[in-house]
Amino acid sequence: SVLAGILSKNVPEGDAVKIIEDCLRQMKKSFLEKEYEKHRLLADEFERSGDERFLSELMESQRIKNEIKELY
Repeated sequence: SVLAGILSKNVPEGDAVKIIEDCLRQMKKSFLEKEYEKHRLLADEFERSGDERFLSELMESQRIKNEIKELY
């Protein structure tokens, strides 16, 4: 993996920790972006069909979007 390649080099300990934290943050962001898109699409679908569940999906989409913003 890319992370293993980076860590196999002589990287100062503090830098290695920062690299790992950055990688984990990026992985979480990627996961959250996929979740956001899933809930956004569900909200659109529910709204088009007149289903009131679209409000809860909109709220979940906003919660995820806020969580993404808090990562950085």
